[in-house]
Amino acid sequence: MATIKETVSEEIFYSFQMDDKSIAGMTYKNAGNFYPDGSNGKAFELAKKALEITCFYSAVSDKLIIMRAEKHGDEVICFPDNSMLKTTQLFCDGVIYRGTGAVIFFPGGCPGISFRDTQANLSGMLHGGWKPITKGIVKKFLNEWQIAGGKPENTKIKFLPSICEKCLTYESEYFYSVVAPEIRTLLNDKKIADKFHYNRDNKKIHFLLNFLVVYLLEKSGYNGISAFPECTCDKHQKYWCYRHDDGKEKRRNAAFIITI
Repeated sequence: MATIKETVSEEIFYSFQMDDKSIAGMTYKNAGNFYPDGSNGKAFELAKKALEITCFYSAVSDKLIIMRAEKHGDEVICFPDNSMLKTTQLFCDGVIYRGTGAVIFFPGGCPGISFRDTQANLSGMLHGGWKPITKGIVKKFLNEWQIAGGKPENTKIKFLPSICEKCLTYESEYFYSVVAPEIRTLLNDKKIADKFHYNRDNKKIHFLLNFLVVYLLEKSGYNGISAFPECTCDKHQKYWCYRHDDGKEKRRNAAFIITI
């Protein structure tokens, strides 16, 4: 079987090589709209389309998890035994699997965060929206990761294109009444929590969501984090972004991690 490096073409999607058997990435706008619109059947069709674009459908079609990250909760599902991994849809915000397989979900700006431990042969995808993060999903994900054999010193972590802190803004009233209390509860430290947002010109509140996730990862001993890629909002000509493209119809990208 060809390695990832020998096979990948990036004409209509962004990708990052996690190792010689695994990539993580996300489709561009020119790949089409990957919003499943609540349809299980359509979600399967879109996941298949994403895998065909990457040329890895035949390699992982029987071990594909469609992560329907629509509940914005803290559930993480782990498949420590590859024989248990079957193509299916799961309503959760984190998936971990061993060996050959893939996870695909459909973000429109929220962070998709990929994990790979080559020695343990573990791969994973985490939906890094602010609600799952403030509900404590990072801690739950890392706990499942380590139970399955993943180690901080061997784990490579990559954020996929997502909205950056310059573009992730909220009205002050909403942020301070809804978002800020959740961050403070998560961190149990108001002084530290307040470092992850700032006010510019007394207007919008900018939320440093990606940096909050990095803080939580590093606090748990995970330092193999690659630099942030492009912002989906700033580069909305290239990626779908809910702040620019949502109207009567929603539009989403396909984010993935694939291990052959």
